[in-house]
Amino acid sequence: MKVAITGSSQEAKDFNKLLIELGVNSSLLTEKELPEHGCLVVDFIPASKTRLQFFLASKPKAVFLNIPYTTLSEVVGNDFIEFDCFGFNGLAGFARDKSLEVSYRQGQDLNILKQASEALKIGINEISDTIGMVSPRVVCMIINEAYFTFQDGTAKPSDIDLSMRLGTNYPLGPFEWAKKIGLAEVVHLLDRVFDYTHDERYKVCTTLRMEAARLTPQ
Repeated sequence: MKVAITGSSQEAKDFNKLLIELGVNSSLLTEKELPEHGCLVVDFIPASKTRLQFFLASKPKAVFLNIPYTTLSEVVGNDFIEFDCFGFNGLAGFARDKSLEVSYRQGQDLNILKQASEALKIGINEISDTIGMVSPRVVCMIINEAYFTFQDGTAKPSDIDLSMRLGTNYPLGPFEWAKKIGLAEVVHLLDRVFDYTHDERYKVCTTLRMEAARLTPQ
């Protein structure tokens, strides 16, 4: 099965490179370059109803939508789609390992997901269709708590990063994770999860929100 990676981010380029190294028949393509019928698409552009329309004409075998800010149910709704749609975590720093965190809607044929895993030659961690998924929620919540710790004057960012790497054996400290993901993306995800859950753990730290606003181009 041919695999098409869409999106211009560095994450998309790195993921395509990883698949090629694994021996996958993978190409980094635009929507206009997608072959008709049968290919598997992994799209790194954030999912939306508008984004989904790009793939209707080519009728792929399945599309993996970059979904951490929303859900498949919101994007697809009750519309009839001639191909299978799955969600994946395409945030920067998450999709470079040999596995993907993938969500699916209730009642979907998971045999297609198994075929996709075999075509991609990577592991797939199946989760339910929910905003924030699992890894993004956990990492962004840790980042938020680290900003609260910094805001309270307890420790400097570099010391917090070092403590987390040494104390928990995480590959990155929370401020390093935040830089890799992007502060605006962290704030957006936390806001979406908080609106969905009303859980105070996801309420954005004032310092984090202010720093994200400062670094976001006007």
